[in-house]
Amino acid sequence: MAENILPIQVKEKRSEKKKSIDRFYCIEIDLGPPLPIYQFKVRNISGHRACVMVKEDSSILKSLKIGQKLKMNYWSGENLGTTKTWHVQIKQITKQIHGSFKGHFIVGFSILNNPLTKKKFR
Repeated sequence: MAENILPIQVKEKRSEKKKSIDRFYCIEIDLGPPLPIYQFKVRNISGHRACVMVKEDSSILKSLKIGQKLKMNYWSGENLGTTKTWHVQIKQITKQIHGSFKGHFIVGFSILNNPLTKKKFR
C-alpha cells in the first residue's frame, strides 16, 4: 500500500461542493476472513463521492488500494434499520500529518452506483 499514500494535503479537484455530515452516516466494509468487518463514520459526501477516516495502525489499510472496487453497506441517520449497498472505487488514500486527524488516513471513494440493494434489519 505504500505506493498509494500521499503524505501531503491534496488540493481538491472535484467540482461538487462537499458537505459536512451532521447526522449519523456509517459504512461497513467486509473484506472477508481473516479480517473483521469494519465500520466507519462517513465524514463528507459530495455528489457521488464520500470519505472516511482510518487510524494509521488499522489493519484494514494493508488491504486497501487506490483503484480497488468494493461493496459497502451504508446506513443513514434517517432510518437506522435500513441499509443500502454501495459499489465504490477507492480514489485516494491520504495520510494526515496536521490537525485534529493527525495519525489518520483519509480514504476517499467514488460511489459507482445508485444504492441498488436495501436490507431491512429487525
